[in-house]
Amino acid sequence: MEVEYIVAIVSGGVFLLLLVLYIVMYFRGKKREEMQWENISKMYASRNLVKMKYAFAAYDAETEKIIAEKHSGDDSQITIDDLVRAEAAAAAVENVLSNVESEGVEEITGNYKSENGN
Repeated sequence: MEVEYIVAIVSGGVFLLLLVLYIVMYFRGKKREEMQWENISKMYASRNLVKMKYAFAAYDAETEKIIAEKHSGDDSQITIDDLVRAEAAAAAVENVLSNVESEGVEEITGNYKSENGN
């Protein structure tokens, strides 16, 4: 046989070997990626995570009561009493803030001494 035919057969064989190797590695990688995606989905599809049970911690009975009231009232309607209480709370905040007196611009004088003594 001539050298050109031997080189052509060897290079064709190497090409086919690389092609088969690529196809096998492609499908193995795809399978591995699907398994990783499935594991991630299982990890983040936890019922506790959906319910946000460990997203916050209540430290005392009063805080637990406030959180329970907040979550229990999600489906209820707003009543006139709720609106009156909200307006009274807003008025109380405005009263507190309106009592703060501003003395105007305060001028600070003196010499600055840095930590390193310069």
